[in-house]
Amino acid sequence: MDTVLSDHALVFSFVNEKLPRSKMKIIRFRSTKNFNDNAFRVYLQVAPWRVGEVFDDVGDRAYFTSTLIRDIVDEHMPLKKVRVRDKDVP
Repeated sequence: MDTVLSDHALVFSFVNEKLPRSKMKIIRFRSTKNFNDNAFRVYLQVAPWRVGEVFDDVGDRAYFTSTLIRDIVDEHMPLKKVRVRDKDVP
């Protein structure tokens, strides 16, 4: 840009005011903050494992067993979600 006040040319640039927001990522994990291993063992011992013998199909037995274990684990170590940045800030 030519200025009439001096014999020097004016140097300028444009600055982008907004930075792109980093994407958020959700991490799921099991919380062991209040985990009591003795209570967990007792729940596994008193669980109704014999009920799975009612099913004739092996897939049904496996589904029952995995559901029973998942319910016990969910009760003692619940799932938590935390939102974190996808990448660190540059």
